[in-house]
Amino acid sequence: MIKKRTTIRPFEFVLGVIILYTVMPIVSQLFSDFLTTYAYMALLLGAVVFTMAIRGTASLAESILVLLPFVFWMFLELLTKDQQLLLWGYSSMLMLAPILFGVLLMKESGPKVVRFLAVVLAISVLVTIVTTIIGSVEYPDAARYLATVDSDDPLLRTYNYLNLGGYEFVYTCILLYPLVIFAYKQKRLHLILAIIASALVLALTLNSGYTTAFLLWMATTATFFLSKKLNKRGVLFLLIATILAIILFFTLFSSGIKSLAKLVDNEDIAYRLEALSGGSEGIRASEDDRISLYELSLKAFFKSPLFGNILGKKSINSGHSFILDFAAQYGLIGIVLLIVMYRVIFVHFYKPFERVQGYGYILWMFLQTLILSTVNTGMWINILAWFIPLSVTAILQTRKRENILLDNIKKTAERRAR
Repeated sequence: MIKKRTTIRPFEFVLGVIILYTVMPIVSQLFSDFLTTYAYMALLLGAVVFTMAIRGTASLAESILVLLPFVFWMFLELLTKDQQLLLWGYSSMLMLAPILFGVLLMKESGPKVVRFLAVVLAISVLVTIVTTIIGSVEYPDAARYLATVDSDDPLLRTYNYLNLGGYEFVYTCILLYPLVIFAYKQKRLHLILAIIASALVLALTLNSGYTTAFLLWMATTATFFLSKKLNKRGVLFLLIATILAIILFFTLFSSGIKSLAKLVDNEDIAYRLEALSGGSEGIRASEDDRISLYELSLKAFFKSPLFGNILGKKSINSGHSFILDFAAQYGLIGIVLLIVMYRVIFVHFYKPFERVQGYGYILWMFLQTLILSTVNTGMWINILAWFIPLSVTAILQTRKRENILLDNIKKTAERRAR
């Protein structure tokens, strides 16, 4: 175990640059596309090597154990996808680095480092929200266009220079949005600032035209009215009650969605809400028939339920459900691997906070990411293993009582590691 430092070292500044590159599109245009991309790759590789090098033997072994299921996933990706070895190595590093940084953060980073990185994250997110909202006035379809734009499209460079966030940025904001409510409940954020932050995320969501993001914003905003002592039992009860309400009162739910569709000032979201109000038939009749796409993955899974398509080179991807696509691609082996990976993330980055008052809000961040990965693409490792634990730790470290609790959690983890 290394001794915690109270100063910000060059390594922490590198992590800050990595956060900026991840969140702010304009950072990718600092130099030429070629130079900036390779400079970022070098920074990321250096950060990973340094993180591994500074750790003690027991701590390093623990990091390797955490990474093992994700390394196995990357090995399966190499077997099943036809891609160059260099590209596979880079994508693997992008997947593993946030987990490694998250482990380092939870075990060894001092309060000053945590606050520094959390501030970098908060400022970069806030700036990009504002520039995306402003830019959407001139380019109203930019956020949706960025979800499918080719890397050599000249319009991409224009959007990057304007710092316009696309699909990944919008959902990054949605997945981090519960932190606003959590900070307010912890009395670390004034109500007025919490309302302003909520309004900004709503404006971003409406301008982007992503319906799932809008629905998740509504679900998270509802937690504003729950107790600050919300625990995991309360969150699970809320989740089950919501599902039962949708099933038992579908007619009322349907009319409510229709009314909501008329109120939303975005054609894409209004259209999809109108389709959603018609149930499965309405969705199937729409241009964005997600049910048929989910069925493609399910049919592929049942065609080869044990090994999926592990032995083939053709990727099975409906493009609208990370979890269903993963099951179709890797079969029951993939399902077991998914469970192991999510369990590793939960145990290392969420369970340590279970004694914190308001743990239910932290648990909701984990659950909503699972929901998003079920109905849309991506596992969101950056958010799950790095950005959320970083932000929660920063919020709690501003309170002496919670800071003592975090120290006790880390000491317990250290004793178990020995």
